[in-house]
Amino acid sequence: MMIEDMLADLGCESVTSAATIDQAIALIDAQVFDAAMLDMNLNGKNSRAVADALAAHGVPFVFSTGNSVHDVWDGLQRPCCS
Repeated sequence: MMIEDMLADLGCESVTSAATIDQAIALIDAQVFDAAMLDMNLNGKNSRAVADALAAHGVPFVFSTGNSVHDVWDGLQRPCCS
């Protein structure tokens, strides 16, 4: 919720959140997103399917997670800084 509030304060017109993988995928299928923030764990489950759905829809996303960069799944790792 804190991230939602911060994004709204930064001027985002619409912020949508999902607590489960099924909710997230349903939202991705039903709406157009400019960008997304994704935790690697949604409600205790690996969120790789959500990352795959975002990528398939061409939605740029970042991970917002307590995991380390070494935990990011193959094919989704990108250097954060140059």
